[in-house]
Formats: sequence, structure tokens, C-alpha cells
Amino acid sequence: MGMLAGENDIELMEHTKNGRDINRHYYTAEDVEREQSRPVVQKLKELMELRNTHPAFGLEGGINVQTNGDKLMITRICGEDFITLSANLTTYEFDIK
Repeated sequence: MGMLAGENDIELMEHTKNGRDINRHYYTAEDVEREQSRPVVQKLKELMELRNTHPAFGLEGGINVQTNGDKLMITRICGEDFITLSANLTTYEFDIK
């Protein structure tokens, strides 16, 4: 039986003598396959693909961060290309343009 999220695995930590293993889960191939269909995993994969393919994330790029109350805007710029994350830190609503 697997551990629930947030549980500590003292037995694993004692076995490996690695303090980080107290809250680290080691996924089997079956675990990874099953987790791929979760909506949160799909969204994370979309964000990773965007990060790896959008020209604003080029090597010569820069970043601009602005805040105004509970609003956060992060813009990544590379040459003529840019992408902006606009987030509301109170409602957790955001968009990427």
C-alpha cells in the first residue's frame, strides 16, 4: 500500500539513511503511466512544452517582474518575442499571453 500525500515515510528514511526520503515517493513505471492522465499533470506538461518552445525563453532573454497590490505580472523577453504571466495572488486566477 502506497503512502498518502503529506505522510512521512520514516521506514524508508531509516533504511536509506537519507533524511530527504522522509517525504519522497519513488514512482514505479506503472505509477508514472497512471499519473499521466491527471489534469494537473497534463497542464504541467503543457507549461513545460510552452517553456521549452516559446522564443521568448531564448538564451539571450531577460525578465521583467511587476507587482501592484495582489497583482503580479512576469514578462519574459527575448529580442522581439515576449510572453507575460498575469496573476491575481488573492484569487489565484492567471493567464498567459
